[in-house]
Amino acid sequence: MIIQSKNVWYRDRFQPLQLKISDTGTIEAINAYDDALSEEDYSGRIMPGFISTHDHGALGSSANEATHEYLDSWSEFLIKEGVTAFYPTTSTLSKEGLLQALEVLGSYQGSKEGAQFLGINAEGPMFSQHPQARGAHMPENIFPATLDLLEEMVEASNHQIKIITIAPDIEGAMDVYDACVKQGIRIYMGHMNANTQQIRTAIDHGATGFTHLYNGMTSFHHRDVGPIGIGLLDDETYVEIIADGVHASEEAIELVYRAKNPKKIITITDAIFAKGLPSGEYHRADKGSYIRVDEEGRVFLESGRLAGSTNRLNNLVDYQINTLGLPAKHVIASVTENPARMMGLNKGLIKVGYDADLICVDNSFRVLDAFVMGKHVFDNVKEIV
Repeated sequence: MIIQSKNVWYRDRFQPLQLKISDTGTIEAINAYDDALSEEDYSGRIMPGFISTHDHGALGSSANEATHEYLDSWSEFLIKEGVTAFYPTTSTLSKEGLLQALEVLGSYQGSKEGAQFLGINAEGPMFSQHPQARGAHMPENIFPATLDLLEEMVEASNHQIKIITIAPDIEGAMDVYDACVKQGIRIYMGHMNANTQQIRTAIDHGATGFTHLYNGMTSFHHRDVGPIGIGLLDDETYVEIIADGVHASEEAIELVYRAKNPKKIITITDAIFAKGLPSGEYHRADKGSYIRVDEEGRVFLESGRLAGSTNRLNNLVDYQINTLGLPAKHVIASVTENPARMMGLNKGLIKVGYDADLICVDNSFRVLDAFVMGKHVFDNVKEIV
C-alpha cells in the first residue's frame, strides 16, 4: 500500500512525502511526494501514532474492572484520539481485586480494530502512606514493598507488567527495584514522600522515570530539591507530565520543556473511567466516595482533591503546541518516539523498518484516519469523534 501527503512528519518537520507500507505492517520505503501512484493522497497531516503509557480507562470502566470485551471497546475508542498503542494502567485496589484485574489484562490478546495492547502499567500499590503522596488512593489499598507481592503481581499478569510505580522511600523498595530490573520492568518513582538522596539511590537501583511529575510527590524545596528537582535535572530518567493546565500549570509545563532533556519527556492523560462520559457525579468503590466531573472535564473527589482526568492525548498535544506555543518537535516526540524509546519499541517514528502505526490529523490534531501495523482502522469521514 502507498499513501502520501504534502505534510508528513519526518525528521522533526512536516514535509511532502510518500510512504510505502509492507504487507507485514511496517514502513517499507519513504519516497518523494508523487514518486509513484498512491492509493490515497491525504489532505491532512500524517504522523506517527501516539503511544499512551499511562491510561486508566474510559467509557464508564477501567483497567481495574476490565473484561476482554471492554478492552476491545476501549482500544477502539483510543484510536479516535490518535493512540495506536497503549498500556492499560491499573490503580490501587484490594490485593484480591488487583490480582484479579492483572489476570484479566494479562490474558488479553488485543483488538484487531483498535490501539495495540503492549502490556500493563501497574500504578501501585507499593506507595507511601503520606497523605500528600497518596493522593486519591485509599490507604487500605496501599501495601508494603515486598518481593512476594511483586511476584504475585507478575505471575497474575502472565508476565505482562511492563511498567510499575513504586515509591522509593518505603521500606524494601530497593530490593523490589532490583527484582524489576532483572525482569525488564520499567520502574517509575511516584506517590512518594522522598528526599533528594532517596531519589538518587532509586536511580542507582535502576529507576526509569517519574510518575506524573509534580503530582503525588514531595514538593520542591531549595535546600532539598527532591523528585521534582532531580526529575528536571537528571538527563537519563523520563518524566511523565499531565500537560493539561490543571494538574500542572502552564508555567510548570513550560518549565519541564525548558529544563528537561526533551528526549525524556512523556505526555500522559492519566485518564480514568469518566473519559467519554458527561459531566456529573459518579460513585466509585475503589475511591471510597463520589467522583465529580465538572463541565470542563476536570475530575475531583468529594474532598476537592484531583482524581485523574478525562483528557484525550490529541487534545493535550494541541494544547501544548497551539495554546502554550511549545516546540512541536518536542511535544510530538513526547507522545511518539520518547515512549517508544523508553519501552524499546520499533514505533514512534516514520522510519523504514518501523511499525506503520500512523495517524492523519488536521491542524488542531483532530484525528481523521488511523493505521495500526499498516491496517486502516479508523476513518473520520465515516465516524465523527
